[in-house]
Amino acid sequence: KLTNTLNQNVAASASVTVPIVDKTTVMPKGKYMTKHRRRLYIGNYYTGETIINYSVEDNPESYTTGTLITQGAQVKIADGEGEITGLHGFGKTIVVTKRNSIHNVDFTISADLTTKTDVVTPILAGQSLGAVSASSTLQVLSALFYLTETEGFILFYPAARAYTQATTSGNSPIGQDYIN
Repeated sequence: KLTNTLNQNVAASASVTVPIVDKTTVMPKGKYMTKHRRRLYIGNYYTGETIINYSVEDNPESYTTGTLITQGAQVKIADGEGEITGLHGFGKTIVVTKRNSIHNVDFTISADLTTKTDVVTPILAGQSLGAVSASSTLQVLSALFYLTETEGFILFYPAARAYTQATTSGNSPIGQDYIN
């Protein structure tokens, strides 16, 4: 039974029609979303393929931008080629993947705890070292496991800035570790 939602009981197997609230005038559009640190992050939209918008703290429907610590912001990931291919929450930062790079997105807080400054830090860059798409990426605990365009699968630890390249072609051994 569906109760209290419509202020009436609904019989089993009955159809219910409810209006869908259009939020496109309030929230930015984007291919990728993630919830992190009491905010909603949305990235990669038509004509803004390298842009991330994040919401006001504790209000995923408000994107009022500003420098106050509780306000949202729009951040451009200029480094690396192509569009954003994924957003992943890791500890205090958002990890953003692109085809040729991976970046941490965070903000620093002023000494008086009232304002913030967005900080984008490239943590891995190189031809085909980023994820090809969000659907080829798996986040497990503190690691990303993803498919690249030409380098096979990579296991990447954003906090340690290290990754493991796993490949089945050429002379590269599976599980060879690299440090960025």
